[in-house]
Amino acid sequence: MRFFGNYFWGVFLIFIGAVYLLKYNYNLNIPIFRIAVGFVLVFLGLSIMFGGFGWRSGGDIFFDSGDIRADDPLSEYNFVFSQSTLDLTGLPAGSARQIKVHNIFSAGTIVIAADRPVVVKATAVFAGATLPDGTTVAFGDATYRTESAAGATDRLEIEADAVFGRLVVIAK
Repeated sequence: MRFFGNYFWGVFLIFIGAVYLLKYNYNLNIPIFRIAVGFVLVFLGLSIMFGGFGWRSGGDIFFDSGDIRADDPLSEYNFVFSQSTLDLTGLPAGSARQIKVHNIFSAGTIVIAADRPVVVKATAVFAGATLPDGTTVAFGDATYRTESAAGATDRLEIEADAVFGRLVVIAK
């Protein structure tokens, strides 16, 4: 898709330049702005049809879908206009960690290990956040703790935000 995008912008700029020259050298009444907006809309439509224009980097997924297996997790993950799964079951035991997950206009899934000490604080704003114990939040906060998280000092703490989307936390 990157290849197509590079060609598009090159052709787009050449075309707009040619239309600009025609308009002002020959006094033609050509709506340059409307043509430019039309070309951009056609490009966006074609790029969505033929693979999208998504972006993935580290813990960020924008306008794309994908899975992240976090054996050595980052401190923050961002899912925007995406369908994403964050698998935290492969984390090494014995170290306390704090992870933030922002799920905005997305369908996100977080998979945690049921036998590890984990605390999930889910916040939903015009969204649906479902926790492993069956708690569902559409607007507000909810907290889920695994059985081993009560007195553990090496627990994994996840702050998960869902805004205009769906977030599901699964304990395996």
